[in-house]
Amino acid sequence: MTQALMKLQSTDPSFSSSFTQIFYGRYEILALESIHLAFVYDHTTTMIYYLALTPSEYTILLRLVQEPAGEIVPFEALLPASSRKKVSLVAPYPGLQRHMNRLRKKLPPVWRLVCKPGAGYRLQMVAPLKEPQKTIASPSSLQAG
Repeated sequence: MTQALMKLQSTDPSFSSSFTQIFYGRYEILALESIHLAFVYDHTTTMIYYLALTPSEYTILLRLVQEPAGEIVPFEALLPASSRKKVSLVAPYPGLQRHMNRLRKKLPPVWRLVCKPGAGYRLQMVAPLKEPQKTIASPSSLQAG
């Protein structure tokens, strides 16, 4: 995935966005700061998730994935510098909660934002849902009914 972006960057002069590559557990994240976009690649399933984020959501996501997987990031550390003046700095940080709720809706289905009251948030990786097994009725069970 990184090679594809580097090739695009070198062949298309209009593509001037630099990107950051972060590894988070089994995921590779390519974050394009100038357009607040993140691609999340799952090396196990080869799924790619596309996240179009606001500047605040982008900053929060990067802060979360720069910590070890499952690590709690304090509330104060998640407030983007531009938002610190605008949001209440008194717990429970209603401005931060708004950003987190919006970010929560945009995350891949294999990630979950978990709030630890009085401490902060952590990004939790969850096992992908297994497809339910289809049961095929046997001829004898059809005749019984």
